[in-house]
Amino acid sequence: MRMALLTVFLLMTANLAYADAYKDGLAAAKAGDFAVALQLWTPLAKGGDARAQYELGYLYVTGLGVKKNCATGIEWYGKAAKQGHAVAQHDLGYAYETGQCVPENFSKALYWYRQAVKGKYPPSFNNLAIMYDNGEGVNKDPVLAYMWWTLAMELGHPKAMGYRDAASKGMSSEDKTLALKKAKSCKKSKYRECD
Repeated sequence: MRMALLTVFLLMTANLAYADAYKDGLAAAKAGDFAVALQLWTPLAKGGDARAQYELGYLYVTGLGVKKNCATGIEWYGKAAKQGHAVAQHDLGYAYETGQCVPENFSKALYWYRQAVKGKYPPSFNNLAIMYDNGEGVNKDPVLAYMWWTLAMELGHPKAMGYRDAASKGMSSEDKTLALKKAKSCKKSKYRECD
């Protein structure tokens, strides 16, 4: 019994230290000490912490506290994204959409944005709307663009309403109604069945 209690205590202590190292890394980064953040997050990221993996990816992609290395940054983003980290998924989508650190690939951009919307990350809803509005990697579809902007608005994206209103000037009221129906259905499916 004593051994079991000791094991539980040690595991709890290790988890608290783990959480503290992540928070300490955030504090260091906020203070501009990215080298310290890098030191604190690296063991966490190697241990599988998706938050730390994302943060390392960001440091490498931007060159904060470390020599800029797009390949390493994208690799860390990928590890975090595969664990469901919505911001990492979004940033991978953005990288593929814009060709930042990776070759431009709209199919991969759409894939990662769609993953991020499952985590309710508003910028990914907005970026999907833009891709549908511009026909980037998909057929131009004002109804789906309107739907994605509506969902982004509901989640508080600050520019979605303006984008949606500007893009929808030529849309019929029937198309807008259809888009709102699709938005409701998409939301009901927890953003899994939206196109």
